[in-house]
Amino acid sequence: MTDPFNSSDVAAAASAYYDLGFNVLPQRRGTKHPTVAWQPYQTKRVPPDRLGSLFYCAGRIWVVLGKVSGGLACRDYDLAASYEAWAKAHPDLAALLPTTRTKRGYGVYFLADGEGVHDLGDGEMRLSHGGNLLPPSYHPDGPRYTWITPPSPENLLHLDDLSVFGFINSDSQHLELDTETSETTENTDDDRGDSVCDGEVVAIIEKTLPREPGTRHRRIFDLARHLQSSPRFSAVRPRRCVQSWRSGIGGHCRVSGPSRLRRLVRFLEGVAQSAHYHRESPLAKIFDRALRSSPPMVAAAKYAGHRELQLLAALCRELQRAAGDGPIFLSCRKAGELLGLSPAQAGRWLWLLNHDDILRTLEKGGQAGTPRRATRFRYLGD
Repeated sequence: MTDPFNSSDVAAAASAYYDLGFNVLPQRRGTKHPTVAWQPYQTKRVPPDRLGSLFYCAGRIWVVLGKVSGGLACRDYDLAASYEAWAKAHPDLAALLPTTRTKRGYGVYFLADGEGVHDLGDGEMRLSHGGNLLPPSYHPDGPRYTWITPPSPENLLHLDDLSVFGFINSDSQHLELDTETSETTENTDDDRGDSVCDGEVVAIIEKTLPREPGTRHRRIFDLARHLQSSPRFSAVRPRRCVQSWRSGIGGHCRVSGPSRLRRLVRFLEGVAQSAHYHRESPLAKIFDRALRSSPPMVAAAKYAGHRELQLLAALCRELQRAAGDGPIFLSCRKAGELLGLSPAQAGRWLWLLNHDDILRTLEKGGQAGTPRRATRFRYLGD
């Protein structure tokens, strides 16, 4: 079957990109800019009925990066050696993420939050306010862009902490400047301030603060469980509660950026809304065991520093132990509830565990014949 993204048929490639959620425009010959005024398309999608006329006889495809393309971002490596060093350090991610060969180096694509274009010395981190040429386009100087790994719904992963995946240095300040600004604008009038007045809630926050590095993720789950068991839980404002918890962390653990704040708040809100998350439920007990156990060795090695992925692998391991030789059942929705993720992100992570041979899908749920059935897996792990 012909790969539409590397095909010489530019219109077909543009249509395939559009179906992935990319906002694409024709690019002007001899430049790196679109043939149309592209500023309006930073915030709105090209109408589908305009694609045919826009790409009629077009020779190049330009994608608008950022939210309008589903959060599409690119780590652009101008130095091939820099990309090769990253790929050697992160071989699984390098084999999975969409990657192009450019004139001077490589471009690695993924989904991310954040704004702007950031110079990293050996290339750029492009999050928004710009765009890229996509295969099968030709560079203005002649070379043709090609995909080493074409994009697909399965390998367009959302990466929350770019330093964990090696795209920026962990001490880099480039991307934090944007996140601190946007975080302050998210606060509502009801949630201003860092304190929670209710004494019982304050005691729970103090009790669940992480006191040493590496315990932050476990302790936020402890916070949620203790709050849910409290009679005051219905009066808790998740954002204010999370802000107070974060302010008490001090120098023990670093938590910053709106994406992390949103995820913690969403987790607490999910616990509040869930009718099934009770400490006596079988899944909650299994999840409790996963929280209190060491992550599987294979997950610790593959996802070093990514504790939530390690926790998902640990949950699957505990589910398999409970199921014995039988299959385990886990929906994206339920995995998302437990981990404080959207169902879509939980689905991407489950797919990654499948790809890395930590899980094996036995029977997909949510199909025409089984719309209410969770997917059946087998844990392979350690």
